[in-house]
Amino acid sequence: MMKKNSFSLNGEKVLYGLILIIGLALRLIQLGKLPLSDEEARLALQAFGLASGESSPFFNPDGGYLITTTGLFFIFSKSEFLARLIPALAGTLICLIPLAFQRLLGRKTALIAAFGLALDGGWLAASRQAGSHTWAVLFLLAVIWAVSSRRWKMAGIFSGLLLLGGVEVWKGLIPLGVAIGVYNLWFRWESFAWNDVWLSFRNNWKEFLTWAVGALLVLGSLFLILPTGWSAMGGGLISYLRGWNNPSGVSVGMILTAMLIYQPISTLFGLIASLRQIKKSVSLELFLTIWSFFALIHCFLYPAREVLDVLWVSLPLLGLAARLLSSLLRFNFDQRIAALIYGVVVLIFLMFTSQNIMRLFSPGRVAVNTQPEIIAILAALLFVIISVILIGWGWSTRVAGYGVTWGLLVWLMLFWLSGSFHAAGLGENPETNPFRRGWFISEADLLKDTIGDLSELNVRSRTGLDVMAIGLDQPAMRWFAREFTNFKFENTFQPQIQSSIVLTGSSEGVVFGENYRGQDFHWQVQPIWDLMTAKEWMQWAIFKIAPLENKMIFLWARESLFPGSEISNEVQP
Repeated sequence: MMKKNSFSLNGEKVLYGLILIIGLALRLIQLGKLPLSDEEARLALQAFGLASGESSPFFNPDGGYLITTTGLFFIFSKSEFLARLIPALAGTLICLIPLAFQRLLGRKTALIAAFGLALDGGWLAASRQAGSHTWAVLFLLAVIWAVSSRRWKMAGIFSGLLLLGGVEVWKGLIPLGVAIGVYNLWFRWESFAWNDVWLSFRNNWKEFLTWAVGALLVLGSLFLILPTGWSAMGGGLISYLRGWNNPSGVSVGMILTAMLIYQPISTLFGLIASLRQIKKSVSLELFLTIWSFFALIHCFLYPAREVLDVLWVSLPLLGLAARLLSSLLRFNFDQRIAALIYGVVVLIFLMFTSQNIMRLFSPGRVAVNTQPEIIAILAALLFVIISVILIGWGWSTRVAGYGVTWGLLVWLMLFWLSGSFHAAGLGENPETNPFRRGWFISEADLLKDTIGDLSELNVRSRTGLDVMAIGLDQPAMRWFAREFTNFKFENTFQPQIQSSIVLTGSSEGVVFGENYRGQDFHWQVQPIWDLMTAKEWMQWAIFKIAPLENKMIFLWARESLFPGSEISNEVQP
């Protein structure tokens, strides 16, 4: 018996190690490949200014992100990779959080939840963008663990760090607080031993407060070097309150669609687990149900919502789904082989259905007749439904139930993983990722190479040529300009401009006193979500393609920068 327990524990450690490696790899691979959006660049520029000892034109309340990224920028070079490193590391640590709640959740449930956090598209997207989403989630869960464990020193430290999470803290803390209040009034916390926790806090509140203030004073200012974290702490709450008067334009439908497309397993099985509470309530599942409900309501009501806010909804839903899946993934009954075989059959027919759906909505489809695909889809689904009924009625409900559940789960996992890679920006068409904050910066690398080639040709340096941007004073452009030694910004175009290279947002009204050559670039792109048809929504859900809105910029280079310009200027028409 001792050897069996020892082997099980070692195997569990190996699984958590693999989850950690997979989660870290997916968050660090090509982390700096995509350009920073305006929202990301606004944060990175403030950290860049703090690291350089200069003032920044931007203010962000994400104190935790700023003080840590400023330290990285001060020690290392300023890059997209380092600008996103802290969210990526925080997102990796979140994958191990279920291990801390193993006693409450159960060993199998904790493993399933950790696996989901490592591979889920929403969590990958948050981990691979500059911001405080993963910071806020990590330390909120850490506070919950420390409080439930009566570790008041750790609870104080984590609470201090949590308050440095900016706006995102309040998006998660307020729905959680409401859920705790409702559950406490309804069930009085008998199952969670709330009275014991409250009594312990009353006896240790001074210790908790001391360590919380100490963490804010020391860690919140990077050991008293950067007091920015202190001001950002209050700025997070102020920015959150302002969000109630500043709509973001993200629709409720977009929130629900992102959950269904990128988080189908946690959404579907979490919803099923929530509905089960109507028939038979279980304390933990009921609390997670209440939490997810108020998190979703807050997401709907908050005008400044963004798609990444679904993380606060998917967190309790993932716990519910993991609890349900741990009971469904059972292989210790007599008819498991038959159920497994039937699950493979169901999976084959579901894959056949998916193939026909992909053919039906393929962007390159030229056939007008859709009848063959529709008949094939309906026939495959009808076979699955009839087979479930017949096997359950004439043979075994266990074989039918487990078989169809396992087949459906594997099919959903394949769809889920494809969405996760897209949400992480590792697949094609990253511009159609709904979790990305702001417009996608499309051809920054091409623009940089073009300016670099002209600069190297004329001044033997890829960043030495003088560049002027007209009417493009945006965070993403300022981040782009940081590598150039002579890059200036102007508000309006003047015909007497003599700069070697001029960047404008439009070609209209651009008349130079000398000869210039022009080239357009796709600078900002984003899907036209509001104007998409039903067919385009299906194509996006399957192939991640969508009609795009483009914001162009134009590069104007002086004629004299190009080889042979002296000869060509002498040629008479």
